[in-house]
Amino acid sequence: MHGPGRVTQLGGIIIDPTQLGVGEPDQTADVTITLYKAPLSDVILTLLSSDPYECRVSPDSVTLDSDNWHTGLTLTVSPEDEDIADGTQTCIITTSPAVSTDTYYSGIDPPDITVTVTDDDTPLALRAVLPAFGPASQDMATVLRGSGFTENTEITMRQRDENGDVTGNNQEASSMVSKTEHIRLWPFMER
Repeated sequence: MHGPGRVTQLGGIIIDPTQLGVGEPDQTADVTITLYKAPLSDVILTLLSSDPYECRVSPDSVTLDSDNWHTGLTLTVSPEDEDIADGTQTCIITTSPAVSTDTYYSGIDPPDITVTVTDDDTPLALRAVLPAFGPASQDMATVLRGSGFTENTEITMRQRDENGDVTGNNQEASSMVSKTEHIRLWPFMER
């Protein structure tokens, strides 16, 4: 989305846009940085993602000079496809204060860029939690059937009473699963 985030500061560093959206796995967006007037010396800006697990910016540093100040430089903001079903996230591309020997631009801190990252991952969906009895030495297991399991999905189960409260005498079972449609936890609870 372009337009609503256009910002001009008194010092004259223009970021367009300052709000945008990207989507996993590879929907990117561009940002243009220009100057209000030609600088007397190079103007350097450094950019950094507030959450590199959600979004990234390239390049992460730009130099505006007397040749490119009015046409500007383009940055590309990309989502980080982390294979975690975490829903829509917000990531901020922070801009550092300008570094320049031109006192008109030196120290100006342009606006940061707010990025909305749309997730493409499916949340874990359990279809059934079934008791499965094994050999006497293993007492009881629980089989989970569902979808959305990804490598290293962690499942933690706790025994709850009829009100949904965790019972006081409870054993917690945890298991890491690899891409599969069902897992077994041994043992789920003491009998």
